Amino acid sequence: RLPQAFGAMDLDELEGPLDEALRRAPGLLQHPCTRAAATRALLARLPCEEARGARSIAALLSAHGERSLEVSTEIFAVLPLLDAPACREVLGHLPTLVGGSDAEADGMMEAARAVMAADRSLLVPAIGALSEASLPASHAHELARLAAAALPLADESDLPTLVRTLVGCLSARSAGRVLRALRSALGPVSSQTVGLLLEVVGHALRVSTPAVSSLLRLCASSPPLSRWDVLLLLRLSTEPRHARAVAAAVCRAVRAGSLAPSTLADCAAEPSLAPLSPAAAAALLLPLLGPEAARPPRARPPRPRGGAARSWVPLQREALWRSAAATGFATAVLDHHPPQTRRHFVATLLAAALAPSGHHTVAADGATGTGVRILSLLCAQRPLALVEHGAALYEALLQ
Repeated sequence: RLPQAFGAMDLDELEGPLDEALRRAPGLLQHPCTRAAATRALLARLPCEEARGARSIAALLSAHGERSLEVSTEIFAVLPLLDAPACREVLGHLPTLVGGSDAEADGMMEAARAVMAADRSLLVPAIGALSEASLPASHAHELARLAAAALPLADESDLPTLVRTLVGCLSARSAGRVLRALRSALGPVSSQTVGLLLEVVGHALRVSTPAVSSLLRLCASSPPLSRWDVLLLLRLSTEPRHARAVAAAVCRAVRAGSLAPSTLADCAAEPSLAPLSPAAAAALLLPLLGPEAARPPRARPPRPRGGAARSWVPLQREALWRSAAATGFATAVLDHHPPQTRRHFVATLLAAALAPSGHHTVAADGATGTGVRILSLLCAQRPLALVEHGAALYEALLQ
């Protein structure tokens, strides 16, 4: 029986004009005796509603509606009957409309597949709803596959949702596959979107050592490096425990010709990239100036599996590429980073020039010493930046 405060007429009002139904619905949904009936009555309205009505009904049901397997089944059955704008509104609330049982998770996945098959414009909203739901781990591979397939088709505004979904499925086994999908699908995007994507993926790299290892292997085995690869490496270089490995990877890529100096400089100047710490910037630059980088490799690297020829700078050009990369990177840091970062960057480089490994002017094999190369770079690029470090510069020149 309905409580005295409510009657059958109250539920009938949910079938009337939308505004009146929305006014009466909260009271009916919040009472245990009418919650289930009111939930079904509102669900029955959805196929006839436009986007505004669907949004209001979905929000009400999300806050006060009945949660049960039967209700979830009705929601899944209603979704394919909605037009695209209304369906998009309901999908935005879907994770809070249904329960978290395995049966409901299976039903949500099936309903999402049906919606995506019927209208490709609903691909990203459906994937976003699945990523926000508490799906069992058994669905992670399927969800990652859907998100990776949607990347090349998505608008730029949809990329953060898809990348967040992919990163949410990241595991030790899937890290390489996920990073390869991102690398192949992400084309030129705005600085604002790049910033969002770097934040999402950077957080995953921070907490997942296998993902970092996969990224470094990917960069080493699949030249040339893309702009996205370099931005991820620069983002990762701000983590002290990964700084040395990233610096080695960047130097190796420059020497191999798989990272163009202009790409490195452009990425270092990217507005959406968080300012590099002076230590991180110096750690990236010093290997390009060090004696081990000045010496060309003794032998041509082995041909990778599959017979594909690897990009490799001729030995006589390696020193020019290394010097151009160091100059471009230092110029980008000095031009585009905050004043405090620039000051500490110069001080860090001068400290490196004064270190024992940088004192010598000429190495045993005839290569110019690290300290001389550092001072030459700074004097050529930013002589005025050295004024406040005059004492350190004088000491370096004496040596």
